[in-house]
Parts: sequence; C-alpha cells; structure tokens
Amino acid sequence: MQKHIAVIGAGIGGLSLAKALELRHIPFTVFEKVPVSKGLGMGIQLSPNVVRVLHSLGLNKEIENISHRCHGVEVRSFKDDKKLVGWRIAYDTPYYQCRYVIFYILWFI
Repeated sequence: MQKHIAVIGAGIGGLSLAKALELRHIPFTVFEKVPVSKGLGMGIQLSPNVVRVLHSLGLNKEIENISHRCHGVEVRSFKDDKKLVGWRIAYDTPYYQCRYVIFYILWFI
C-alpha cells in the first residue's frame, strides 16, 4: 500500500518537495495556514542553492519565465535612501527574485 505524504508549509522547501513527489508519482497533500491571496505582494529570493534544486526538478525554463535574475544587491536607508551597503553578484551565479504567488502557481495551476 502506497503512503500519502503530508507536506507541511507551501514555502520554497515545501513546494520543492511537492514537485519532487509529483515527479515520482507519490501521492501528497500540501498544507499551508496562510491563504495564497495573503501573499500576493510578497517577493521571494531564489538563492543559487535553491535554483540548483529547482533545476534538478526540471524547472529551468519555468524559473526563467516567472522571475528575474539579480546581478547585485543594495541596502538603502529608509530615512534618506542613502546606500548603506551593496555588492555585485557574479554573472554566472543563478540568483533570482519573483513574486511568491507566481512561484506558488508554478506548481498548482
């Protein structure tokens, strides 16, 4: 008898696990306490380690289509918009940003 897996949380880790289970035809249910509509404006960062996992799940094109690649980061003061710190990200480093709701839709719609 095949087990049914409960995935707790629809964050990057939970959704990645759900995709891996789906690819292996293992039944699962994702449980998330926050309705997707509550996170409509939320942005997420896809670090190089996360991107490598997503690529291993065959999501290369999807990641390119739903996100934009970051080439640098700046931290600015809310008070006067003065740049506090910044750094460039190497050209070949797979670092992306996207809206959470789009990332969520990638799996479930």
